Amino acid sequence: MQHSRGRLARAGAAIGAAVIGLGLVAVAAAPLAQAADNGTWSVFPTQNKNSEPRTAFSFDLAAGATLSDSVTVKNQGTLPLTMSLYPADAFNAAGGGGFALRQADEPNTGVGSWVKLSKSTVTIPGGKEVSIPFTMAVPKNASPGDHAGGIVAVNAKAEGVQESEGVTVGIKRAVGTRIYTRVLGPLSPSMSITDVTVETIEKAQIPFFQQGKAKISYTVVNTGNTRISADQAVLITGLFGQSLAQPVLPRAPEILPGQSITLVQDWDSVPAFNQAHVRVEFAAADIGTGQEITAAGDATVWYVPWLFLLGVALVIGAILAVRWWLRRRTPEAVEPAIGAAGTPFPTLAANTGAAPGAASGRGRSGSHAKD
Repeated sequence: MQHSRGRLARAGAAIGAAVIGLGLVAVAAAPLAQAADNGTWSVFPTQNKNSEPRTAFSFDLAAGATLSDSVTVKNQGTLPLTMSLYPADAFNAAGGGGFALRQADEPNTGVGSWVKLSKSTVTIPGGKEVSIPFTMAVPKNASPGDHAGGIVAVNAKAEGVQESEGVTVGIKRAVGTRIYTRVLGPLSPSMSITDVTVETIEKAQIPFFQQGKAKISYTVVNTGNTRISADQAVLITGLFGQSLAQPVLPRAPEILPGQSITLVQDWDSVPAFNQAHVRVEFAAADIGTGQEITAAGDATVWYVPWLFLLGVALVIGAILAVRWWLRRRTPEAVEPAIGAAGTPFPTLAANTGAAPGAASGRGRSGSHAKD
């Protein structure tokens, strides 16, 4: 029985973690004018009187500095909610690069370890909100630049169950609000593009009449110490520099320092016969300084319709073979041989043969006269 409960707990934690991750990504993708919420509860910075509404925490602090603030959790339903809260480091999630926060059981080394909440559990009546104070202490050895994290609110009660490999597990949801902290010091925004690849999904075989499909993927790495938000462009040209495609792309997700995102774009007009040069370009402005930075990456791939070319070669070979065979079946004209009848050589030979006879006759006549 204990073994079954252990499997249930482990499976529940795994499913719960997956749902939490999805919730955080969805929160990060929400417009900044809205609080982070899932329709049942929301999490946001406590609003200060006589100041602009805050959609995220944003601090500029020196290394070693400490501050106090408060986070608010609002129950949008009618029944009471008991919430668990914890601070967490932020990262760019796989599968699109959205802003995400670590799970409660994962270690923190940045903002998540700097924040201390006054309480980790709170019960909120239906339709009400509760504010939870916290402090943030920036380490004296904190590196200059941007550091990101957040505060996560998780429903302490499972909201449903799900079957996974024959085990029933509970599902919990979570929502987080962001914390951006810029530690004062030298800033060096930079980025690079790596691993530009073209994967053929559907290959065209007939030039000028067919087009294939491919996926272009590339990785963008934030190699600086500030978060960046960039415009992206993919330019595809042919062997002679002609444009093959230039898709319209949305702005890339915000990339945190030291993080990377891998993006994939569809290309639905792949030629059957050409050389494709793919160039990926990013242009960004550092958030805070406005400094412009750029990066680019390239890949080249050949598209050769081997089956089509083989078919053309077979047709040409068949035509040549038929021509050769027809020429072999056609009879050749017989040319006259040298020395055929009617030439002067036989007459000359006859005259030459008659001369001895004539001379002999003349001799006999002379002898008869002498007698």
